[in-house]
Amino acid sequence: MPDIDIDFEDEKRYEVIKYVRQKYGEERFAHIGTFMTLAAKAAFKDVARTMGMPYDRANAITELVSEKTIRDSIKARDELSALYETDDLVKKTLDAAMKLEGNIRQTGVHACGMIIAPQEVIKYTSVQYPPTATGNEDQAVVSQFDYHALEDL
Repeated sequence: MPDIDIDFEDEKRYEVIKYVRQKYGEERFAHIGTFMTLAAKAAFKDVARTMGMPYDRANAITELVSEKTIRDSIKARDELSALYETDDLVKKTLDAAMKLEGNIRQTGVHACGMIIAPQEVIKYTSVQYPPTATGNEDQAVVSQFDYHALEDL
C-alpha cells in the first residue's frame, strides 16, 4: 500500500487533513488509530492506586522504577529489591504491575496518519468516532486498527 510520511507543523496540520478529506471524500477518509501501552511506572501507579497504597508512598516507590521494566528495576535498584523482598503490599503491587506492563491502556489517534480508500473506508476497516473532538477535525472517523494492521490489509 502506498505510504507517504510527511511531517506537518502542528498549527497547519489541520489544513492538510481538511484538504485530503475534501479531495477524496468524507466516506473514503479515516484517521489511523493508535494504541498506547502501559509503561512500567504507569502500570505501578495504576495498580498502587487500586491496591489502596497511599499516594505519597506510591510516588516514592515509582521513583525507584528507573529501568524500562519493573523486573529490570528490581534487579538494578537495591532499595526497590529490598522493598520487594520485605513488604507484602509492595510485592503484590509490583507483581500485578509486571503483569500489566506492555498491555494496551487506551486508544488514540495518529497525529497525521490518514487512510484514503478507493471506496468507502468502512469496506476496509472498522471505524469509530474519537471520544472527543480534537482541534478542528470535526469528528472525523478513526480506524480501529493501527498502521501495522492497516498495511497488511
